[in-house]
Amino acid sequence: MNTEDVMDVIEDLKRNNKKAAIARIVEAEGSLPMSRDAKYLVAEDFTIGTIGGGCLENDVYRRAKVVMNDEKSSILNFDLSAQEGSTDGHICGGEVKVLIEPISLYDDERIEKEKKVIPSLYLFGGGHVCSQVAKCAFVAGFNIHVVEDRNMYANKTRFPDAKEIHVGKIPNILKTLDVDENSYLVIITRGHYQDELILDWAVNTDAKYVGMIGSKMKILMTYGNISKHTDWNKRKLIERVHAPIGLDIDADDPGEIAISIVAEMIRFRRKKHQYKYMMNKRIQPIFNEGKEKKNVQKICEG
Repeated sequence: MNTEDVMDVIEDLKRNNKKAAIARIVEAEGSLPMSRDAKYLVAEDFTIGTIGGGCLENDVYRRAKVVMNDEKSSILNFDLSAQEGSTDGHICGGEVKVLIEPISLYDDERIEKEKKVIPSLYLFGGGHVCSQVAKCAFVAGFNIHVVEDRNMYANKTRFPDAKEIHVGKIPNILKTLDVDENSYLVIITRGHYQDELILDWAVNTDAKYVGMIGSKMKILMTYGNISKHTDWNKRKLIERVHAPIGLDIDADDPGEIAISIVAEMIRFRRKKHQYKYMMNKRIQPIFNEGKEKKNVQKICEG
């Protein structure tokens, strides 16, 4: 479940006058068993999520039960360094502070605010790779939005986890999308023309991440075409766009390619301040290869 799902459960519990408590990491230092964004909801007869498992989670669970009944927040401090007698396997070497709050503190405004921080993934394309990306990204906590111009590829059967599916003429759909600084745009359409059209639009949005699939030559040709009629020159496009998209893991089939793409998105989300694409290494070699270099320069400089 992603954060929006957890918030939906909290809303449902509150509507039914049920008690629960939610735990989250508020301070951390060193290595941790889970992301700092992790949440752990403890209700009367079920739990959702995790903040690391083991003794840490057992202690949080017990305290959450108290918080749930007393409706008073609590803070727990944990030292996850190796200690004599540790049997749960969690020797991470970090220190963590966990805040546990009763859900009574979550009013409508706070719930909506929590939902807004969930990253949205806009998938342009409905083919085999896109369907696999949607599955992986949903598990990783992204809200999925699919954009396609073919009904047979854009439906709930192929994308059961999609929050929204947009079908129609791509230029018209682009005008309606609510893209913000928490949006990720992944371009995997069936044709070069569609990619160029969407990328031309995407680089001018507030999207946090823009990625496009394709060979290095195809990508540079696309950059060259865009630079002919916009202020986006090849260097600016290389800095803005993650292409060829995905971590280099020698991915072959759609499932592996999807994993490489979502893995890159996760790494960017976690370490965005360290993750810059200035003349990114996946395209840079093309600019350094004799005859090919001249061809690429012609393409990009128009």
